Amino acid sequence: MAKLKLIILLITAVHCFGQQKTLKFVHSENLWQMSRPAWISGPSYWQKSFSKDSIKIGDKYYFKEMKDDKFYPGWMDTGSYFREENGRVYELKDQREILHYDFNLNVGDSLLNEGNAKLKVKKVENIITSDGLSRRKLIFDRFCGGSPIGEVFWIQGIGEMEKGYPLPLVCFTIDPEPVLDCFLQNGNVVYSHNVCLDPNLYKTMVSSEYIWQVNVSRPALPGVIERLYRFGPPKTINSKSYRELLKSEGHTPTSVNWSGTDMFFREEDSVVHYLENGVDIPYFDFTLQKGDKFDLRYGSTSSVFVIKTDTVLLADNKPRHRYYLGCDPSSDKHDVVWIEFIGDVYSFLFSYVMCSLLDPVETWELKCVFYADNYKDIFKADGVQGCFIANALDEKLDEKNVVKIYPNPAINEIEVEFQNPFKGSISIYDYTWKEHLKIDNIQQSKMKKLDITFLPNGMYILIFKENNGKTFSKKLVVQ
Repeated sequence: MAKLKLIILLITAVHCFGQQKTLKFVHSENLWQMSRPAWISGPSYWQKSFSKDSIKIGDKYYFKEMKDDKFYPGWMDTGSYFREENGRVYELKDQREILHYDFNLNVGDSLLNEGNAKLKVKKVENIITSDGLSRRKLIFDRFCGGSPIGEVFWIQGIGEMEKGYPLPLVCFTIDPEPVLDCFLQNGNVVYSHNVCLDPNLYKTMVSSEYIWQVNVSRPALPGVIERLYRFGPPKTINSKSYRELLKSEGHTPTSVNWSGTDMFFREEDSVVHYLENGVDIPYFDFTLQKGDKFDLRYGSTSSVFVIKTDTVLLADNKPRHRYYLGCDPSSDKHDVVWIEFIGDVYSFLFSYVMCSLLDPVETWELKCVFYADNYKDIFKADGVQGCFIANALDEKLDEKNVVKIYPNPAINEIEVEFQNPFKGSISIYDYTWKEHLKIDNIQQSKMKKLDITFLPNGMYILIFKENNGKTFSKKLVVQ
């Protein structure tokens, strides 16, 4: 019996230690994905975390705050130092400590930030985040000069939900404040406020998460046509999963309509295959090494060789292999350049500069590659000033009828709660604007439960259309 009690105590201690570690704010496994609205000066986003090793300053140990910026890729020291003790997070600033967060506060407690913004706890809840852990959610009234100026929300170990981390709570800030898009721990999504970018997303090309912006020209015809390409949802053909290549022409900043090309691709073990007359043809092989031979088959077959490889860091700060392919294995001259999971940097899918002569029906010139969920660019060709930015997915909520969706991210079911009774219809679309569900004739409802077990994992948009014609939307993550 004594031995059994000892085992139970050990298991309990390990569990509590693991949970304590998971709920820590200052930890190198934590990752905050941040953004600022694109309408200011183009899309701006960055990531923040902490150093793995601590540094002793005075008689205390601190961790460096690290930042990975879109415009200055690579983790860099911000010059700020943080430590955590008993649920309180301190920042070392000008050789003095500032209390940044206190996750132990209870209803009625107040604190005054150095920016003269007073916070008073009005509610404390226990919520379950996506990692299955219970975390304290603190809801504050915020005051400036004695006047209420809105609410602030904290989650234990994550920080401020609306404005991100670590934003000082000052009375007046310059709009727009940064936004916390997503919080991840050890690569797993724990909390999603807007859009989470999968840290491993870049390791696949045949995915509906990317959009390729391409200029298309035809021989003997003047001018170019701008197209957007992306891959559609999975489709089983010959017992294998393929995705159809979709395209959009004549799009506008607020309208992107996708149509099929009847071209189907699949990816397996970093090799991209194309289905041609029922036969699998390798299109890209991202496992190649220097000296390897590869057959390009785009209407005709040309054998090319890997002249050299290196690694490139793109705008999303993800390392990808780059391949220089040429017709002569004994020469250092290359004709084609691939980037892992991006494609041919000159023409996306079709490498027209080949060893045999070919007169293509269309020439594709790759301009940009960006994420489909938030239009943050990943790759830009030389000389390209700006990539396509769509406003079609912006959330435009009617202030008179704010809607909440929970849980979000969700798995099987969601509850939609309206501030005022809702009359109208609800539709669920994916990011190709394919409609998955529509409910009409909702009458004076303040709460609606929706079964979403049929939805594949991914990002969705709920469109709410009131009977008076007004519409608003909310984003939904299905895991």
